[in-house]
Amino acid sequence: MKMMKKILLITAGLLFLVGCSSTKKESKPEKKETAKIEQVVSKKAENYTSYLDKIDRSKVKTSDIELDLMIDIKNPKALEEENTNVFIARVISVDKAELRPNSLGNTFPYSVGKLEILKNLEGDAEGVVEFARLGGILEEKERAKNDFPEAIEKANYLREQSGKGPVETSNELVEVKANGDIYLSAGEVYLFYANWDSEWKKYTLNGFEYGALKLEDDKQPIEEVKTAENEIGKTWEVKNEGTGQQEDLGEYLEKIDVEVKEK
Repeated sequence: MKMMKKILLITAGLLFLVGCSSTKKESKPEKKETAKIEQVVSKKAENYTSYLDKIDRSKVKTSDIELDLMIDIKNPKALEEENTNVFIARVISVDKAELRPNSLGNTFPYSVGKLEILKNLEGDAEGVVEFARLGGILEEKERAKNDFPEAIEKANYLREQSGKGPVETSNELVEVKANGDIYLSAGEVYLFYANWDSEWKKYTLNGFEYGALKLEDDKQPIEEVKTAENEIGKTWEVKNEGTGQQEDLGEYLEKIDVEVKEK
């Protein structure tokens, strides 16, 4: 049985214990429980949106967090073993940041939105699905709704000393994300590792920058290459936008024992 991984978050002199990005593997969801959204997805770039584009970053308080993980996310095989789904998908939208439901004390925001599954390599994700990914920008008062009463009391004491009002009414924007991680770009295509969250009704995208590898190819655009489930473009490459490392997709998939044919 897979053990639930934990992340130790150290920020602003406080310690928080929250669920790890790679949430526990679940069995495949029943069809009635799927996050599939019945709608037609337009390919026009103007229909790909991200809430991040509307935020004035000069007004955001930023906090990058060092994470202590129980698996080596740099190892593709370790990621594959902790996730039930591996797929290539386009980011339709990054809608907002929110907190994980029923997780008192976890004030780490998740960016949530929609993906269009273009090629399923492992698992049974299909169509348009909702996703959640650790890291995002959220108002202080929204984060406070998930915090422990004693933590709110301490935060308010410190805020009062600096002339600020209660955290529960603060509209200040706070960015919290893992050090070195990226934000997904709406309209772009990535190779993802994911698990289905039956409570949240979303696919959690795991592995941070190592679990969201951007698909790069001008010679064989994915929309124009008609391939079967086990076929990929010969010139398709994946890029880790956090490290800058780029690699042939076929060679990368060999590391996780996913058999494909280059076409």
